[in-house]
Formats: sequence, C-alpha cells, structure tokens
Amino acid sequence: MSKTHDHFTFFLIVSIIILITGCYTSVKNVTFTKEAGQIPPEFNGYNDTLLVIRHPGSGDYNRCLKKNFLAYYTGKYKIITPDQIPDHYPMSKYRFVFDRNLNYTTRSSDFVRETSLGSVSFPNTATYSTGIVLLVTDRTTGKDYIGGSSGFYSKYMIAYIKALDAERLK
Repeated sequence: MSKTHDHFTFFLIVSIIILITGCYTSVKNVTFTKEAGQIPPEFNGYNDTLLVIRHPGSGDYNRCLKKNFLAYYTGKYKIITPDQIPDHYPMSKYRFVFDRNLNYTTRSSDFVRETSLGSVSFPNTATYSTGIVLLVTDRTTGKDYIGGSSGFYSKYMIAYIKALDAERLK
C-alpha cells in the first residue's frame, strides 16, 4: 500500500470516530427545561394521563416510543394514534400530548445530458427527512413545547422523557 492511501485511510477513520463521538455527546448532554420553553410549566405535578402518539408506518420510531416510555416515564400514559384523540380522549382529562413532527429538506438540481441534438435538461428534485422534532402540546392552549430535533431520535427521546418525568414529579 502507498503512504498516501495509508494517510487517507487513517484520516477517514479518525473523521468517522470524531463525527460519531460528537453526535453522541451532543445528544447525551442535552437538557430540557420549562424555562427554555421545552416543557409546559403546568407539567409540574401533572398526574393525569399523557397521550403519546404513535404513527402508522413508522415501525422503528414506534418501537422506540413504546420501549422508552416503558423504561423512563413513571406516570400514566396511553400510546394511541392521532385519529383516536377526537372521539375517545376529552381535553379536560387528557390535557397534554407527546408527539413528533418530521423535518424535511428538498433539494433541486438539473441533470444536463449532451446528445447529438444538443443539451437535454432533466430536472431532479429530492425530498427527504432530516430529523424528528419531539414536542408536547397543551391541548387547552394549543401551544407546542418543542423539545428539539435530532437524527438520533431514540437517545433524544429518552432525554426528553426523563426531563418530562422529572418535572412531573416535582
């Protein structure tokens, strides 16, 4: 092997380790507070049932949701689909909802191909998810308390659930 190849391989491995460590550390050290607007002030001492939204077609997210709430939330909660809320869960008894939104990015570019007849342009647009935003909604006020966004949603979710539970127990 050449020295250039060895240096490139070493640089690539070190870069990947730094990237992974940096991302993990940023999720591990994140905090959520009511002062920062991420937890509803009225969640302090909340003893009613928290509605937790699962999303059909989001198998991995739903598995993490169920596992993380079971492990880290000591209060009452119900995991439901969004369409169940209007008919079964009155606002007076189920004030708060834990949910997620997806962040999307759209990129557009033109692919140009040279042919014997000249240039032909093919528009190309791609939309993809860039992360999950976790939030709690106060149904009485309609206000969303945004926990934030991360591609490492399970670890982020654990930190948010722990913070909600700690605030609930105060």
